Formats: sequence, C-alpha cells, structure tokens
Amino acid sequence: MNTRTVRTEPDVHEYLWNRGRNTFLYVIAVLLLVVMLSVYVWQYIRLVEIQMKIKSAEAKISESKQKILNLQLRKASLSRLDRIDIAARERLEMHLPGKDDVIYLAEEIDNGP
Repeated sequence: MNTRTVRTEPDVHEYLWNRGRNTFLYVIAVLLLVVMLSVYVWQYIRLVEIQMKIKSAEAKISESKQKILNLQLRKASLSRLDRIDIAARERLEMHLPGKDDVIYLAEEIDNGP
C-alpha cells in the first residue's frame, strides 16, 4: 500500500499562495531591515561629520583666542607711556612746554541777567 499522500489541486494552490505570501513578507522584512540600517549608518556618518566640524570650530576659536592674547600684549607694549614719550620727542620732535609756551586764559564768569 502506498502511504504517499496525493495533494489535490486546491491544496497546491493554497500551498503556493502561502509560499508566495511568506516570501513577500520575508522580502518586506529584509527591505525594512536594509532601510533601518541605512538610516542608522547615515545618522552615524552625519554625527561624525558634525563632530569634525565642532573640532574644527574649536581649533579656530583657540587660534583666535591666542591671536587676541598676542594683540593685547602688543597693544600693552605699544601703549607704554615711556615708549610714547620717546616717540613723541624723537620722531615728532615734541617737547615739554616752557613758561613762555603756556598761555593762561582768564575764566569769564557769566552772572546771568
């Protein structure tokens, strides 16, 4: 006796329908997984790009702060009073006023009407 089961035509159609549906669901699941992984990788790449921009900006800020400090030091050295006095005497040929160079003006007091 043959124990082999013969499938009827409706069983074959149901089997093929279920197989196609399962394949479709697997394809959808794989596509969703690929999309999710792509979004994750894209976000990670953006994160790395942003971190690189932040480091670059921090480096520029540090460089600018150093330039500011250097300029403040230069300003302080250039604005020393003894340096200004020497430059005024030697380059501009300025001198301290003598008694003859000073003119005093009388202050007028306005008493009003």
